[in-house]
Amino acid sequence: MALGIGLGDGSFHTQNKGKSYRIKLEYGNKEYALHVWKQLDRFIIKEELKAQPRVNENGNVVITYPFSTFSHDAFFEVVKLLIDKYGKRTMPNPSGV
Repeated sequence: MALGIGLGDGSFHTQNKGKSYRIKLEYGNKEYALHVWKQLDRFIIKEELKAQPRVNENGNVVITYPFSTFSHDAFFEVVKLLIDKYGKRTMPNPSGV
């Protein structure tokens, strides 16, 4: 699941120079956010998913459901597949070529 999140909806963040990572997510659909929340529940400290209003790039107020995991070295292997040494997102090459 972390690999799919890294390829699409989420972003990985480190606070200890790459020793461990956390995943930050934000969804506009509460049901989907809750689904992902439940899949990652063992990595989340918050007790509930909360709506958060914010202003989007068009100046409109939108309601989103942001959350993040705590930092964990379990995400390190996923990050190695997706982030190059310069911090840029890369696409995994399953053939190894």
